[in-house]
Amino acid sequence: MYTQIPSTSQEAAELVRETKSSKGTVLSVLFALCFLVAATFGAICLATEYSKELNVVAGDLMEKSTGAVVSTRPYEAAMDAFTGADSGFKWITVAGEDDGDASRFQVVSVSKTPCYEESASCVDGFRSLFKTPFGTFLGSVDSQGNTVFSFVAPEEAKNWFQPITAETKAVITGKN
Repeated sequence: MYTQIPSTSQEAAELVRETKSSKGTVLSVLFALCFLVAATFGAICLATEYSKELNVVAGDLMEKSTGAVVSTRPYEAAMDAFTGADSGFKWITVAGEDDGDASRFQVVSVSKTPCYEESASCVDGFRSLFKTPFGTFLGSVDSQGNTVFSFVAPEEAKNWFQPITAETKAVITGKN
C-alpha cells in the first residue's frame, strides 16, 4: 500500500486557505478590541465632562452652574449625652460586650414609656425603647455617662409599653 504524496500545489492551496481564515479571525478580534477601546475612551470623556459640572460642598453634591443640590448624604453624629428618645433617630449602634464588635440597626419606631424607679434605664422619668427589624433595644446611660443600647426580650418590652395618660404625666413631671 502506497500512499499518495500530495503535490506542492495542493499544499500551497491549503496553506493559503488556512492563512485567509486566520486572517479573518485576527481582523475580527482587532476590530472588537478597537471598538472596546473607543467605548472606554468615550465613557471616560463623558464622565470627565459630567464631573466638571458637579462638586461636593459640605457633604452635598451640588451643580456648579446653578448651585442647586443634586444629592445629599444623611447626617450622622454620635450622641454626647442621652436624654431619652428624641425625634430623628434613624440608626442605633449596639456595642459588643467583650469582643469590641458593633452592630448597626435601622430604627423603625421609638417609644418613651414612663418609669418611676431610679436606674440607668430610666432617663428623665422615661424609658426609651427603640424598635428595629431585629428586636427592641433599650436606650440607657452607663456609669461613665455613655449611651448604651441593650436588647430587650419581647415579653419584657410588652410590659413596658403603657399609654401615657394625664395621671402618669402628673406623676412623672410632679405637676397636676
